[in-house]
Amino acid sequence: MTWRWLFRPGSPGYLLEFGHSWHGRVRCADERQRPPAMERAMKNAYRRRISRAVRKAASATKSVFDAPFRRPGKGTGPQAEFRHELERMRGDLEQRIFRLEMLTTRPAIEPPRRDGVRVSVVIPTRNRAALLERAIASVTGQVLADWELLIIDDRSRDATPEIIARAAADPRVRGFRNDLESRQVGSLRNQMVREARGEFVSYLDDDNIYYPHFLAAAVGTLETNPAVDLVYGALVHDDPPRPASPIMWEPFDRQTLLRRNYIDTSTMVHRRRLHERLGGWNEELSSFEDWDLALRYTSHAPAFPVAVLAARYSALDIPRMSTSDGRREAYALFRSLWPAD
Repeated sequence: MTWRWLFRPGSPGYLLEFGHSWHGRVRCADERQRPPAMERAMKNAYRRRISRAVRKAASATKSVFDAPFRRPGKGTGPQAEFRHELERMRGDLEQRIFRLEMLTTRPAIEPPRRDGVRVSVVIPTRNRAALLERAIASVTGQVLADWELLIIDDRSRDATPEIIARAAADPRVRGFRNDLESRQVGSLRNQMVREARGEFVSYLDDDNIYYPHFLAAAVGTLETNPAVDLVYGALVHDDPPRPASPIMWEPFDRQTLLRRNYIDTSTMVHRRRLHERLGGWNEELSSFEDWDLALRYTSHAPAFPVAVLAARYSALDIPRMSTSDGRREAYALFRSLWPAD
């Protein structure tokens, strides 16, 4: 293909030929105008036409490929069917991944049952009725049976009180409610630790779930290692931020912990005496309070990483008890307590 300028007698200007097609005309009053000037004008016009055509084609292509992924009700016909099939395949894949996680969890034999409570599990919650039942079920389904569950409702306006009341049919479950004013999640956890009866304490966020062998493995490790005061397991993340791994677990190293937190709230179990000796959750921190607690509770002795799947973290577009509001200020306060260097 080549560019070629032709002048036809009687025509109002020069014509541009590209291959075997005519692509427009530049009109001029003087047909004796030199072709180079007209060539530049015509090429610029032709580039604009190509650019518009490319943008139009790209827009049409994007609409075709995006259609199956639009929200329900937006697609029709084959597109809606395609989206439905994708959702079905996604659900099936999630179930398969969950089963694989269960199979790769280290088997644990239930320790002999004792009189009384061995571990107290704390769940603070607010307006998360749709998820709270799942979190409660993950506690009641633990291999270890000698637990108690302390749930504190922070002024929920949904069905949370009814869910807690139903769960309290199990005598190991106790429900509490804060009706005074909304409080930091650390304050709610501190209140529950003061109510705890177990020798050990663990924490579960209301939108997360425990794996069945976690408490048995954690409590067994603490009971057989008197010098260890805090243990943690692995966190499985539904949708980790890139390039983070979907499973967060690594050997304990305090210098690394000072730089970044790899001990999640829902994966730690500690001796209750630490709360009395080193203090509870920092109620001045609106974020990074779990990081602060992990650093304080490992200041005298290293934590022990247990090779077990502890909890599954759900990334959901619904209100959370701890929000991103004031994270910059909270981080500045955290770093004033724990300098990175």
